[in-house]
Amino acid sequence: MQDKNFYNEAAEGLKKIIQISQYLLSTLFVKAGREEHRENENIVDLASKSKVTEVQEVTMKSNIKNLYHRKDGRWEYKKRRNGELIRFTVSTKEAAIKKIQDIKSMQVHKKRTNEKETVIGWTKYWLNTYKSTKSQSTKNNYTSIINLHMPKFFKDMKLRQLTPAILQEFLNEFNPNSRVVDYAYLTLRQSLKQAYINNKISRNLAETMIKPRKTQKHKKTALSMIEQERFLNILKTYDEDVQYFMIFSLIAGTRRQETWSFNLEDIDEQRNKIYIHGTKTESSERKIKVSKSFIEFLKLRKNKPYFTRQPHYYSDMAQEIYKKAKIEGKTLHDLRHTCSTNLHYLGWPDKERQDYLGHASIVMTNDIYTNLQDDITKDELVKLYNNLYLQI
Repeated sequence: MQDKNFYNEAAEGLKKIIQISQYLLSTLFVKAGREEHRENENIVDLASKSKVTEVQEVTMKSNIKNLYHRKDGRWEYKKRRNGELIRFTVSTKEAAIKKIQDIKSMQVHKKRTNEKETVIGWTKYWLNTYKSTKSQSTKNNYTSIINLHMPKFFKDMKLRQLTPAILQEFLNEFNPNSRVVDYAYLTLRQSLKQAYINNKISRNLAETMIKPRKTQKHKKTALSMIEQERFLNILKTYDEDVQYFMIFSLIAGTRRQETWSFNLEDIDEQRNKIYIHGTKTESSERKIKVSKSFIEFLKLRKNKPYFTRQPHYYSDMAQEIYKKAKIEGKTLHDLRHTCSTNLHYLGWPDKERQDYLGHASIVMTNDIYTNLQDDITKDELVKLYNNLYLQI
């Protein structure tokens, strides 16, 4: 008897659950389907000046956003975009879908056309369409100018608003001795010449620009022992990405682009070597022998890509570190000079230092990249870098 009562109560409970479920489902279908939707429109009768109301009813919403199936069998699309009402009615759903696709294509084309009318938009289009660069390093430099430096100055300025004075003001903001000004000048000169050919501007503004005159160029030299200590102490306060970039540049003596191109796959543990993707001559593409300590140090970082920011960022960080360490007149490239000089004091033969740095000439290694210092000794270097340098 008790079992019978239990089953009766369970049956009643299931019935209630089914009723609730049916109610919820019907409510959801009504909301999703919008079974009836009425919209009144007033039409003015020009003859009688009387108002007539036309009722447009929607019987079902389609699975395409803003597209509805009306009771009269036609399909209506209605959407407001950037303050403009886009609305049409067609006889079939297929015709509606095609018209929607055509409208979207026109909007994309219009957006791209408008972007190409701005200084930034045109230079991006020029780089991707007209500029052919075999070197990835060179392309990165152009991209850096367009994405980093130009937006701050030109913003949304139209091509036809450009004047010689505006262009010259932009160029004059750069350090005349930096390579950045060279790429800024080349970017504007070549892109504006193409803009003139394409009838985007009425005159060839490229001919009006004057590249800022270089002052006496800073002579790159190695950091002294005291400067290296100060540099490394300040470097400890920066994030891992910056620390590894600077240490790699110091120990491997690589150029900025060579450091930036490094990945863990470039390590040959069996031979204690790392592959350097050279950027200049054939000799700059090389494998260099390094210490086991340096390889273990590099393996602690697992990032892919190994360095996460753009190359110019690390140059800026080097300048910031120098400033905090109270070291004047140095650049990121001076770490390469420092490496060459350190290897000299560690007892490396000239030829091996030349191959390590990827120089085509031993004269370049000795006369330019090795700077004699009064306070550098082998013992101090070993102590400071804790065997990261390979000792020969």
